[in-house]
Amino acid sequence: MNAIKNPFAVLTTVELGSGYCIQDLGAMLIDLGHQMMGAVRGVLQNPPFQPSETMEVDLVSVSVADLGLEDGVSREVAYGRAQELGLKTCPHDAAPMLRLKYHNQPNGETLIVATEPLGDATDPKLFAVARGAHGDSYLAFLRTGGKFKKSDRLVFIQPRT
Repeated sequence: MNAIKNPFAVLTTVELGSGYCIQDLGAMLIDLGHQMMGAVRGVLQNPPFQPSETMEVDLVSVSVADLGLEDGVSREVAYGRAQELGLKTCPHDAAPMLRLKYHNQPNGETLIVATEPLGDATDPKLFAVARGAHGDSYLAFLRTGGKFKKSDRLVFIQPRT
């Protein structure tokens, strides 16, 4: 299947790998009043990943239904379909950068950042960028149980043409 050129509206553009260490991102989140839920704080203080190479990327938010998929699809199937549509998975540091940049996130919205999971195979974790019903913003880990609902919103990189 051929990739579709830029079929999705850009949510935001972020610059990755530009002179920061991962620990700096955690401190910036706290300074700006964002919450880090659960194990996220520990991961950002002692990251199991390195910052990305320096690049500016366009991030898009697509639902599993936008990908033409139904409830109960695996991460592998959802990511594979996104790739068929020309989208790419995100490096891990895209999640805190998205949280820093996405100021106008609607209350009640949760976005799952499409990365390789952190943790082991029995407890895979994906970053979620969310705003609670009362306006609190946070970066958390989401445990999907290995399956997505068609209403779940995933964030991918949309390459520029």
